[in-house]
Amino acid sequence: MPDSTTLFSKYYVCFKAISDGWKEGCMPVIGLDGCFLKGIVRGEVLAAVGRDANNQIYPIAWAVVGVENKATWKWFIDLLMDDIDGGLGAGITLLSDGHKGLLEAVKERCPEVEHRQCARHIVANFAKRFTGQHFRKLFWRAVRASTEQKFKHVMEKIKSLDTQAYEYLIDRDPTTWSKALFKEGRDCDAVENEVSESFNSAIRHARRKPIITMLEEIRIFVMERIYSQRVEGIEWDLNICPSIRKRIQDLKGVTPCGYQKYEVRFNHATYGVDLIAKTCACRIWQLTGIPCLHGVAAISSLNQDAETYVSQSYSKEAFLKC
Repeated sequence: MPDSTTLFSKYYVCFKAISDGWKEGCMPVIGLDGCFLKGIVRGEVLAAVGRDANNQIYPIAWAVVGVENKATWKWFIDLLMDDIDGGLGAGITLLSDGHKGLLEAVKERCPEVEHRQCARHIVANFAKRFTGQHFRKLFWRAVRASTEQKFKHVMEKIKSLDTQAYEYLIDRDPTTWSKALFKEGRDCDAVENEVSESFNSAIRHARRKPIITMLEEIRIFVMERIYSQRVEGIEWDLNICPSIRKRIQDLKGVTPCGYQKYEVRFNHATYGVDLIAKTCACRIWQLTGIPCLHGVAAISSLNQDAETYVSQSYSKEAFLKC
């Protein structure tokens, strides 16, 4: 019989309506993270947070555990995958920090998932061993490179400066932190786990309360958030930002090269755009689901509305479904 200090070892929460909403209207990208309790009781809150059609947080599941390790993460991910019908993870992207126990748990439970590591956590550890702004800047260039050619070019620069820095980053598996190696079709090119951090921040006061009170406050927060989003709805407007508009103006030309296919020249480089397949050689369109500047230039050359080429993942219908 457990004593008064060990009434339970862990507690998991996921409402069916929320998991169904994620399957209906959210992007297939889930942020995983843990944060400490702040009250008398010691432990951690593990959470899975999705992204809705407006790219805002959509809490899916959360749990209270005594410690964050491989066993508790595997337990949490196992329950999460069952609730969202995730199977072995095919078609799903998980985004997290580099916690060793979490990485191992994901590999064992979801061998088919795409697992991304938060680039900010990687660069923080990277900067401790290799000081200097030049390393930091090159790292972020490697992270944001959208093609393998650009990625390899930056990595060669890092290698020429310090082979150990290059090997350190290669050992961190670039497929988990560089856009150039991300899988397409997720409608999300995020390299930082900001959705999880936003959720942790939103429940920071609740984490100071006793466990039952905390869980109730988290439930109320999630329900009120989803209800307010449902009432307010969303009006999508592409509204190209001034910096993108300026870059579009700098494009040298749009040349047709087939039915709905174009070559777009920019900064001494040429990018192939296919409006039917909704793809561009820069891969940004495939990663985000939103036309890149080359795609917008091709669409504009036809006097068409770029919004009609945005993925349905960002539509009002998808937003309201979740």
